[in-house]
Amino acid sequence: MNKEAKNQIKPPVKIMTAVPFYRDIEPETSQSIQALNSIHSFSFEHHAIKNSSLTRTRNHIMQLCIDTGADFLLGVDSDTKFTNADFLTAWEYMQKENLDIIFCSYRAKEDLEKLAAGKFVEGFPGDPILKDPVQNLTLEEEDWCSVVFFIISRKLIEKLEGSWFRCMPYKRSDGKPDTTPEDIGFCLYLKENNIPIRVLHGTGIEHIVRADEGALDPNSKTVTLKLPKSFIPTLIKKLEEIPFNLGKLIMPLIGKQLDAQGFGKQKVQENIQ
Repeated sequence: MNKEAKNQIKPPVKIMTAVPFYRDIEPETSQSIQALNSIHSFSFEHHAIKNSSLTRTRNHIMQLCIDTGADFLLGVDSDTKFTNADFLTAWEYMQKENLDIIFCSYRAKEDLEKLAAGKFVEGFPGDPILKDPVQNLTLEEEDWCSVVFFIISRKLIEKLEGSWFRCMPYKRSDGKPDTTPEDIGFCLYLKENNIPIRVLHGTGIEHIVRADEGALDPNSKTVTLKLPKSFIPTLIKKLEEIPFNLGKLIMPLIGKQLDAQGFGKQKVQENIQ
């Protein structure tokens, strides 16, 4: 191959995958991410970030995409199963429609007969409405979508700046004040910046639900943290069963220590090879 031909070869698109998690990453999620390495037209760099604050973790991941210089971020929740075909389908729609961000929906945890995406009651403010399942692949504009599987360009992340994920106050349809989850807050932030919420429905992306799975009780007085010792050797050897209020105080300190040790810049070998 001559020098001119070599210069015409484009380098593979660099994609950073990131899984925010609080307890564990499901084995099927790790396997789905590992399988991406067989797609040779992309260069994947895998990360998994553990923290009790999901909002803080998601924002850390967005900043990490900027810091690593990745072209795109593939965000995947820790209980999500997908195939290479699902990723490639989302990527193709993204390129075809010239999008800087695309979401993919899956079955909602609170109602497996519905999708975790849709509209708001009478617009916003209002309660989010879960969408009825879609049989065929369709790309639709929605008011919101859970960020269980989304692809976003670094260019858009840099353009938005600030705290990308945030919990926003709103008034429910019964008149009572409430706060949005961080992913809906992110969607509202996008809409404020005139960026449409384009959601790909009808993919094979699955929500992994265990028979013994229970929702995290926000009123729980204890939080069990099982951070691998190797990540924080100079801070603490073992952290278990700490009071919830104390946890809210100590986790930012742990986060700073993890950042100082380059935690966000290395692969989590225990979960993703």
